[in-house]
Amino acid sequence: MNLPTPREPIIVREASWTTIVLVLVATFGLITTIAIPAVVSLITELGDAAANLIIMGGIFVVAIGGIALLFGGLRPRDVGLRADKLIEALIVVASTWIVIQVAHAMAALLSRGSIQLDETWRFPGSIGKHLIWLVAMVVGTALTEETVFRGFVFPQLYLKSPGSRRARFWIAAIAAAVLFGLLHVPRHLILGNMSALALAARIPAHALGGILAVTLYLRTRNLWIVIGLHGIDNAPTRLVDSPMPSEPVLLLVEIALLVCWPWLARRPQHRGLAPILRDSSSRSTADSVAPS
Repeated sequence: MNLPTPREPIIVREASWTTIVLVLVATFGLITTIAIPAVVSLITELGDAAANLIIMGGIFVVAIGGIALLFGGLRPRDVGLRADKLIEALIVVASTWIVIQVAHAMAALLSRGSIQLDETWRFPGSIGKHLIWLVAMVVGTALTEETVFRGFVFPQLYLKSPGSRRARFWIAAIAAAVLFGLLHVPRHLILGNMSALALAARIPAHALGGILAVTLYLRTRNLWIVIGLHGIDNAPTRLVDSPMPSEPVLLLVEIALLVCWPWLARRPQHRGLAPILRDSSSRSTADSVAPS
């Protein structure tokens, strides 16, 4: 009789409450520095890309590097940063970008009967800025937000939560998603001058995106994929002038990954959502997270 293939888990060391709280305090404390007039002036002077790299990079270095890894004793793999998953992520993210470009080309052909370069690529002076913005979104915003909220906060809150596996999954997923949504409040208020009504709609949208991201992480077992797709979402970098936005195409790709990942990756052990287990080297007993 053929036994079902066991699901590949995500194994992490459990952090202390002190480490969790300090990571969140550092993350939200550093993001609120954009409320300081001198920092706003610096952002205006440096430009959005450089300011993003400085602020988000600072959060990554302090919250993840300093607190989670050095103070908390975690390893990069405990926050989702596994070197052995990087090549796979590069292939998936590059393929997704190509799919988006093909979709834009088809939309341009159907609507205009011709394909033209997007205006970003027509002026040499703007190409560098566009590429720098893409880098800032990937290694600044996406790397930091996904590592903090999906790689660190979600699994740690799960391990700390009471109740059944399903209850603990949703407690951790919703809490991490809400925190992710709240992280955007200072930027929307201070830099975007967003109204209260618009903010009330935007924060739940960010939270829903956070739930989708954590589900995609548990499905693929690869945080680098989520980081790359997040970066593409923030900076689509489309080649073709198209009337179609990139976001719907990216969402369809993400849904396809959620549905078809075990078959696309040819890994039956990736069926369902990954169980998250406490590292067996810790004093705690292993415990799984995936909802049945």
